[in-house]
Amino acid sequence: MGCALTAEEKDALERNRRIQEDIDAKEQKENNITKLLLLGAGESGKSTLFKQMIKLYGKGYDEQDRKGFIANVSKNLATCAEVLVNSENWDILQAAHPELQRPDQKHREFVHSLFPEDRNDYEHVKPKDVDSFRALWADPAVQAMLPYKNLIQFPTATSYWFEHCERMSDPNFLPEDDDILRARVRTTGISETAFCVNNVNFNMFDVGGQRSERLFLLQFYAETKYNFFIHTTGKNGCTASSMSMLYFSSLLCLLTMRYYSRTKP
Repeated sequence: MGCALTAEEKDALERNRRIQEDIDAKEQKENNITKLLLLGAGESGKSTLFKQMIKLYGKGYDEQDRKGFIANVSKNLATCAEVLVNSENWDILQAAHPELQRPDQKHREFVHSLFPEDRNDYEHVKPKDVDSFRALWADPAVQAMLPYKNLIQFPTATSYWFEHCERMSDPNFLPEDDDILRARVRTTGISETAFCVNNVNFNMFDVGGQRSERLFLLQFYAETKYNFFIHTTGKNGCTASSMSMLYFSSLLCLLTMRYYSRTKP
């Protein structure tokens, strides 16, 4: 009688050893990565911080990445123009300040021509539209409204887009870093980037702040080492604070429900 292992048993043990070594190596690699999760209401600035980290510490933006931002940058300019002629916005402004005059009708017609069917159809600023964009921004009614822009949802980069509309109309236009950072992009699903700072490896996750996106947070919240809550302040800080508190409350409810669902007998 002997206790020697058969060839098949030795092969099985060797396979198990290699699998375990692979698992241990992956766990060690995972433990060496610091995971960061960005939290905050929609349009609170999470994606801007996410893009800044890519620029400062990550891979940056190559030519292909920049081409992917052309349509978004162009839509940002068109959306800002739409805000300036929006009837509901002017109803709010004139209710508080009756002395304000609305922009010339020709500007409304121009902006409406930018979106004949779908806003997503606007993918590049056309050279023929540059003068119309400039004329809208220079309209005395628009300039007189600016001191009261906190009364409406006024994009913070509006003046920037109008100042750079001619550059954006170039057929060979490639967005610069400032364009990419200022462009508002609604985050859907989960975005991830990896970067290294002082020999420390990080993975950062950006999850959409809209209510429909918040369930995605649950799979990351417990696994990330640091969770950053992004809160926007400014001239319309009251609105931003209310949105942030609503976001935080709904997130707390989700986490509480998750906790009790796991501890329930």
